[in-house]
Amino acid sequence: ELPKNTIALMESNPGMTVEIAMIGEALEDSVDLMKILQDHQIMPGNKHKVVEKTNVMRSISLESEKGPTSIPYHVAEKIFVFEVPTGK
Repeated sequence: ELPKNTIALMESNPGMTVEIAMIGEALEDSVDLMKILQDHQIMPGNKHKVVEKTNVMRSISLESEKGPTSIPYHVAEKIFVFEVPTGK
């Protein structure tokens, strides 16, 4: 059950700040993948800025306090986020 107002990370757009809401079960089944996500702070409650989406590389670039990271589209489809208002 997805929290309300969440979107897949895949649906986010460059310039948005997002807060990780939930990691999909399909990803949680992979211990290796979860370790990578944890290493990159892709965990519920953490915030990331969406830097760019690259169709050539099929990945989304994120930036957080811990630095940049890149998430493949097929993984980004299973990570759910809230958009964080940027105070405009």
